[in-house]
Amino acid sequence: MNAVRKAILFTALAGIVLIVWTRAKREPVEEGRCNLKFKSVSKQDNMLVALATQYLASTTDKPSELKDLPKGLTADYVYFLAQLAGRNTPAVLASYSRLERSALYVDMDSDGLLSDEKPYRVKVTELPRPRGKEYKFGPILMKSRDEEGEFEIAFRATTYNGQQLILNPSGYRLGKVRLDKSTYKVAIMDGNLDGRYDKTFSPPLGESYRPGCDIFAVDLTKDGAWQFSSYWASEVTPLARMLKLYNTYYGIDVAPDGTTFDFKKIQPELGTLDFGGSNVKLKLWSDAAEEFLSGSDGKWQIPVGGYSALFIELNEIDPERNAWTFRSYRDTGSLHDFEIRTGQTTSFKIGSPFSIKTDVKQVADRVLIGLKLEGCAEEQYILPVMKGGKRLPTPAFKIVNESGEVLTSGQFKYG
Repeated sequence: MNAVRKAILFTALAGIVLIVWTRAKREPVEEGRCNLKFKSVSKQDNMLVALATQYLASTTDKPSELKDLPKGLTADYVYFLAQLAGRNTPAVLASYSRLERSALYVDMDSDGLLSDEKPYRVKVTELPRPRGKEYKFGPILMKSRDEEGEFEIAFRATTYNGQQLILNPSGYRLGKVRLDKSTYKVAIMDGNLDGRYDKTFSPPLGESYRPGCDIFAVDLTKDGAWQFSSYWASEVTPLARMLKLYNTYYGIDVAPDGTTFDFKKIQPELGTLDFGGSNVKLKLWSDAAEEFLSGSDGKWQIPVGGYSALFIELNEIDPERNAWTFRSYRDTGSLHDFEIRTGQTTSFKIGSPFSIKTDVKQVADRVLIGLKLEGCAEEQYILPVMKGGKRLPTPAFKIVNESGEVLTSGQFKYG
């Protein structure tokens, strides 16, 4: 009996020691500062990865950056050109028509030679029907060096058909920080695949609508997921100089290698953004801080910096008291690239008078005719327009010849 009691006592004491040791090993959550640790991307991180994606189209033309090919390569291959470490990096996908046997070669040392590079073999994943299969390569670890030292680029490459290669970071840096007595998970991702974590957004937004910088996230809802919206305020944003948290601004200082974050409460210099009393909602990306603005007076004071409007919602009331809603996404005209200056007012007039323009494209033997509704700041609004909370029917059209004879008529279709 004594032996049993001793065993129970020993087990209990060991458990207490383990708990104390585990708690001692945990890093305390500091006010305004945190250490970040590398974490591999999982499915729940999709929204974090989305803004850091590179889509590469295949070509049969050899890139000028490439001097040779892998040894023993067959004729069944295509080229890709990626942006890695801040420069064009050639890659070759071998056996692209037989993806189960394919291999990817990347110019890891940027010498233009693939004859000295090892192949990355494919990993095949069956997807739910009718999506088929996913072909992945990596994680691939590539070294990058600049005047501040050596950095590591960690990414994966994915293809579904051999004609397009999708590059994503394979991980990110994660930590916890306390800001004004509340604790948040924060993350930073190497969004432009240069191995560093300190590249802030620089307007305007490019044609690909990828911000081309590092990606920052803060779990405001504390649900363990990273929420992103193209239309409203988000937990995932392009990295900026500041974080706006419930109308309080914090300066952001991140170590180039992504190991530490420092946040300092600041009072930034402000300028005024004025829409002349229009009832608008705006989502703005900036080198200063992401802003989501909403209000019927259409006038705000925001930090000095460069801005690019990702989304505009304009609400107007006509003389018959009908409520109209117009939404512009990405094609935001003059708001695509503007600046807020210290103590100055930047003014825009958007919306009416509207212009209706046609968009004509020929695809093979078909001619596609679309409509564009453009506001007076050249912002283009998405159809359908909402009136009284209901979607308006599609516009009608007629095609006439030179003499005015109607050749055909009908209605446009959304989508």
